[in-house]
Amino acid sequence: MFKGQVLKQRFQLISPLGRGGMGEIWLAKDKNSPKKVCIKCLHKGIKYSSIFQERRALLRLEHQNSIKIINYNFNIDESIYVMEYIPGSYLRNLLKVDHCLREPKNLYNY
Repeated sequence: MFKGQVLKQRFQLISPLGRGGMGEIWLAKDKNSPKKVCIKCLHKGIKYSSIFQERRALLRLEHQNSIKIINYNFNIDESIYVMEYIPGSYLRNLLKVDHCLREPKNLYNY
């Protein structure tokens, strides 16, 4: 993945947000909407059973504090989740300041 790359002829990658065991997370621009989105680009070699299990779990979530999946595509060349983007701070940055979360906080205001 690289800055400026367009996925599914619709989502243009802006900047990386993070990396984990299953893939990379990117901030992207949706060409069909003024909103920015978050894209999880899965590493090649991830077992499809893991991908589908995670996707099923995410699609079943219906809560005001959960991220919504907008789009997804799974194939040998490219496996991605497109999710809504909610700007905010990293939890690890908040924990550096407070060392623990004693009460609920609105992470979006940091």
